[in-house]
This record gives sequence, structure tokens and C-alpha cells, in this order.
Amino acid sequence: MVSMKRHLREYTTHLVRSLLFWTTALPLFAAFRYYGINYELGVVIDQEAARLYAMDNLFVSYAFVGALIGLFYATIEFWIDKYLNRHLPLALTVLINAVLVSIAVISCSFLTFKIFSNIYDAPYDISLGWWYQDKSFWAHFLYIPFASLVFSLLVIVTDNYGTGLFWKIVLGHYKSPKEENRIFMFLDMKDSTAIAEKIGHLKFSQLLQDCFYELNELAPLFKAEIYQYIGDEAVLTWPIQKSSSNQNCIKLFFEFQRKLALRALYYQERYRVKPVFKAGIHAGIVTATEVGVIKKELAFHGDVVNTSARIQGECNRYLETLLISKELLTLLGAAKSYLTKYVGKVLLKGKNAEVEIFAVSHTDK
Repeated sequence: MVSMKRHLREYTTHLVRSLLFWTTALPLFAAFRYYGINYELGVVIDQEAARLYAMDNLFVSYAFVGALIGLFYATIEFWIDKYLNRHLPLALTVLINAVLVSIAVISCSFLTFKIFSNIYDAPYDISLGWWYQDKSFWAHFLYIPFASLVFSLLVIVTDNYGTGLFWKIVLGHYKSPKEENRIFMFLDMKDSTAIAEKIGHLKFSQLLQDCFYELNELAPLFKAEIYQYIGDEAVLTWPIQKSSSNQNCIKLFFEFQRKLALRALYYQERYRVKPVFKAGIHAGIVTATEVGVIKKELAFHGDVVNTSARIQGECNRYLETLLISKELLTLLGAAKSYLTKYVGKVLLKGKNAEVEIFAVSHTDK
């Protein structure tokens, strides 16, 4: 049930952004191609054609085609993400996507012609194989890959930064340093050195790839922004909200552990290990700014980032998988599904002041 709900949320995300893009991209194409066409030198349009090429009619029909393509595109994208991206090379995935999208475009165009030929009483050619010799269709068809490329780039960038951060970067919000109140989680595999020695570095890299794939599936569901990957460690961050959504950092950690446990047999058979991760979480004011020119990225600076890393480093010492600071625990408030245990005042390496740390565990009650 949980998995089905998660898949439904993921598909809904694909569907909403796909519908928004394609119902905008196709009417834009209509405007580029047909707006003012009757004023072009040497172009003569009779009364019947003028009725069919009226911009209001075109916008409606192209928006309809865009909605159909958006529906097909979201379904194809979701299916490829779930079942192909993880197992096939990028070139083959792109080829499969191109073939499926091409079939979808032809089908959507045929369906639209069939519907609107009745609405407008228009002599659209809807005979078998009409698209093969229709030059107008090929003009539309060649536009789709370019639009799809733009859409894919937007998806990649927004997935990399998160929708909120992406638009802030586009608008130049981080051109100069900005202070933000954020939660940081440093997530690290337990006994990673021993595991790498046991299974070899190639297998270990594949293991990390599998684990971080699981993490990437969960991150959007818990509003997490993946800041960095450092070796076998992932750094995640959340803007602090005035709501219970701050507890997403705890929820993501235990859901990640649960997901790894459910696939323990797979990991045991393939890698001869059952991966377990440990994490340290802290919150506070950091400075965010764009850095770099050739390889530009968003960087967070401040004591909060360093302290989060230090807290994660204490997990082995206290034999705990999740440690959080007292400041963060106060911010999160009480939660019935989690148990907290006071660890003590710890003088973290590189800090002058002691930081109070709590261990967090999950309860099924």
C-alpha cells in the first residue's frame, strides 16, 4: 500500500510537470507557425482555411494535442525511470524513449484530427498512414524532439537543485551570499571501509550506486535537497519551515533504512552484505552562495554544516545510527513514532563549545 501511494505521488509529479510543459509548448508552436500567416508575402488563404487557422481554434486544438502528449510523455517517463534507467545505458534509454514518444505523437495527432474534423467540419486527412506523406505533420514532428530536449534539461536541473532552489538560481538570488535557516543531514554507510575490502572497490561502487538510487527515490517525497555526494556519504538539506514538515529529515532516514531492510535479500545475494547507514543532523543559520565559473554550484558555508558532519562521526562511538543536536530536537518537537535518548554533552572535534546530542530510534507503536 505504501509503495503504491509512493508510486502514485511520483507519477502525479511527472504528470503535472509534463502537462504544464506540453500544453504550453504546443500552442507556442502554433503561434510561431501560423500567427500572421495571411500577411506573409505570396501566401493566399481562402475563407475556409482562414476559419481553420484562426488562432483561437489553433490554440484549443494544439493545447488538446499538448495535453495528450503530456499524458503519454509522463507515463513513458515514469515507466522508463522506474524500470529502465537503472539497468540500461543512457544511449539505449534515450533511443527507447524517442521511439515511444514518436508513436505517442502520431497517435495523439491522429486522435486530434479525428475529433476536430468533426467539431470544425474540416477535411483533415485521417486515412491510414496519413502522417507519412504529410509535410505539415513532419514540421510538427521535428519540433517535438527539440521541445523534449528542453523539457529534459529542465527536469534534470530542477531534480538536481529542487524546484525552489532552481528558480532562485535562475532569478540570481544567490549571486551574492544569503543567510538561510536550514537542516543538514550527513548520511554515511556503516563499516564502509571493511565492506570495500571484503567485496572489492568495483562491487562497493555498485553497492553505493544501488543505495543512493534508493535514496534518490525517497528524497523528493520528503522534500529533501541532495546537496553533495562525498565518497560513500550523502549530504541532504531542508529549509526550516514553520510546520511539522521539519520532521521530514527524521522520516526520510527511517524510511531509507526500512527500504534497505526490505531489499536485504537482494543486497545479500549480490554483494554479500546488508547495508546500514548512520546519520548526524543539525540545524541553524548558514550562508548560501553560487561558487565557481566553469563548474558552477550552490555552496553552503557555516558552522552548522561542520557540526552536522561531526555529529555523524560520533555514531560509531555511541553505537547509534541516528544522532541529532539538542537544538534540532527542540525545533522538531515531540513525535509519537520516535524515541529519543540523551547521549550527553560532547565536545566535537574542531569546536570550543560542547554540543548536546540525542540518539533517535523508531518505534512501531
